[in-house]
Order: sequence, then C-alpha cells, then structure tokens
Amino acid sequence: SWVRHADFVRQGPDLMLVGADGKKILVENYFLRETPPDLVDQSGAVFWAELVIKLAGPVAPGQVAEVTAGTAEPIGRIETIEGAVKITRADGTEATGNKGDPIFQDDVVETGSDGAVGILLADDSVFSPDSEGRAVIDDMVYDPGEQTGKMGISLVSGVMSFVSGQISKVDPDAMVLKTPVATIGIRGTQVGIEIPNGEDLNVVLMEEADGFVGEVVVMNDAGSQVLNSANAFTQVAGFQVQPTVVQTVDLEEMVQNFATT
Repeated sequence: SWVRHADFVRQGPDLMLVGADGKKILVENYFLRETPPDLVDQSGAVFWAELVIKLAGPVAPGQVAEVTAGTAEPIGRIETIEGAVKITRADGTEATGNKGDPIFQDDVVETGSDGAVGILLADDSVFSPDSEGRAVIDDMVYDPGEQTGKMGISLVSGVMSFVSGQISKVDPDAMVLKTPVATIGIRGTQVGIEIPNGEDLNVVLMEEADGFVGEVVVMNDAGSQVLNSANAFTQVAGFQVQPTVVQTVDLEEMVQNFATT
C-alpha cells in the first residue's frame, strides 16, 4: 500500500515518491523520457504513466492558473462533505474542498482520515470516496441534449461508491473506472469499490433504490468477471491476477462496509 498513499513530487527531471512513513524513492530522469514508464509495486499494482504524471502535477504549479481562469467549464460539484478533503487542480494549485465547490477535469480528489465527499457530475452520476481516498477525474465529456459522452475516473486508494448517470445508460462502454489492479466498466448501475489494505480490490454490484440491477465488468491482463446480480462480488489481487469467481456478499456486511459512502 506504500505507493498508493505516497506523494508524487516533481524534482526537475526526476520523480520523487514520499511515503507517509518518511521513506523516499527517487526515479531519476523519469520526466525526460519521451514515453515515461509505468510503475509497478511489489503487490503487482500498476501505476500507469498518465496517472503518475497527473499525481505529480505540472512543472510550474500555479503559473498557468491566471491564464486559464474562467475558461474551463466545471464538470461537477461537491454536494456533501465531511472532514478534510483536498482538491488539487490541473495547474497544481491546492484547495480545501467545501460544499458547492466546482469540480474540473483532471482534478485530484483526496480525503483525509476523517474525510468523505459526495460529488455530483454533469450527467447526474454520483461519485463518493470515503476516508483515505485518492481519485483523479480523468475524462468527462457530456452533451445534455443528446445525453451522450464519456467518462473516466482513476481510483488509487480508499473506499468509494459510484452511481452511474445518463452517459452509461445510453452507451454501456462509455463509463470506465481505472484502478492499479483492474479496469471496471459500468453499465447503468450502482457499484461499491473497496481497496481495504491498499493492495486487493473488492468490487460489489449494488441494487439501486428502485430495484434495478445493471452490470459491471471487472478486467485486467489476466482475465475478467461480469457482475450482473444484486450483491455480486469479486476480488482482484494484482494486475496479473485474474479476478476471483463471482460470489454473493451478505447484504448487511455490504451496507456496513459502504455506509459512509
């Protein structure tokens, strides 16, 4: 779990990883490469280059803020919030999250040990990370007239739930959540995602309030599993490890695990 919770810091051409324990790992000349490599930790989790670059931020944080102010359209807003929540913009500036604050593409959302946040996105999707969560809003394009678009979110750590909106109802392949051990395709449903120890990934398909159950596809280099029944569950231990056979999780246990999300 060390890499998931580490700070990613640019130091000129180098990448410095700084863990919560104070340990540091220097990757020399990482940003000089034409195509920076993915990072793989000891558990087999893959931190792809695009994610690493976003977590590390720009070369000169804050310097482009004045130029881009007012030009970017928000893709969502904070609806509910508890405890400490930090938002890091694409230009590297950091802000404390507050209810009603806008969310933009490429924002990094992080919750503290007492934090939780509910984010309403433009297509009415709801994204809710719990404590010690870290996520990047990678991609959000939505046409409200046609109710079409695409969405991508990278989940690095924490417990979170996601309720899909209009995009995934029109195009079943348009909503993708990426994690270091698997990619999750969401087709018009509610899903709970848990990385309890920073290594394994647990995915639970939830029944929505009106009784509707959609479909979730969990896939990586080793294989895939399809969840299409209420409380269906699979676990993934690494990017080269196939998702486990689908089981049904106890409803009471599921509610307890995801209560704050």
